[in-house]
Amino acid sequence: TFAVNLLTGCGASPGSGSGSGSANLAGSENPPLNRGEYRRISQIASDTSSALSNLAVRIPPEILKQARCIAVIRTVQAGFIFGGSGGDGMATCRLPEGTWSAPSYLSLGGASVGLQIGGGVVESVLLFMNDNAVQTLSRAEFTLGAGIGAMVGPLSGGRGTAVTRDADIFTYSQGVGLQARLVIDGTVIGHENNRNRKVYSHLGIQTAKDIMATQGALAPNIATPFIDEVSRIAP
Repeated sequence: TFAVNLLTGCGASPGSGSGSGSANLAGSENPPLNRGEYRRISQIASDTSSALSNLAVRIPPEILKQARCIAVIRTVQAGFIFGGSGGDGMATCRLPEGTWSAPSYLSLGGASVGLQIGGGVVESVLLFMNDNAVQTLSRAEFTLGAGIGAMVGPLSGGRGTAVTRDADIFTYSQGVGLQARLVIDGTVIGHENNRNRKVYSHLGIQTAKDIMATQGALAPNIATPFIDEVSRIAP
């Protein structure tokens, strides 16, 4: 099953392999995309890398080193009376040798009802800390807050030390734009299979299971900014 393969092929415990965990400095050739697709997929890698860089300063280094998988999502929140959200992201897992896997592209959805005057973007880093968390990421989709053991993580410099460090998933978020709500409960996260196929099918891999069991250094150049940033902040 996906979960079993993901647990054995990636999401390995830090230090379980002999690799150095150093940054992925090489990438494979890009897929045959039209100009619009290339621009959009490149922007996702750029946005998630930037969000990770900005939020990483809040995360204790020991938490980053223990993370089995890392996902970065950008939730675009609509305004008006009936609020909704959508967005995208990327996720990668540690391989047994200690390096990071090629990233799977994510899609986001969700809805909320209530008075909202403005929208915005919420950028979040999700750290998957154990087998339960890796199994959650292995699903076709999952909903934050729906029985998922996710909680706001402890902060660098000892802040938030009262927060338990036994959670399955730690989350770190920041709002971008007027009245962006720092609430990601209810966000539905799924693997964006169509985008994964476009990016990876020319390499003979296209399912999330196969992608996240593939060395990040083999990912197309279009995806390497994200992997390089993950490798930098969580070697």
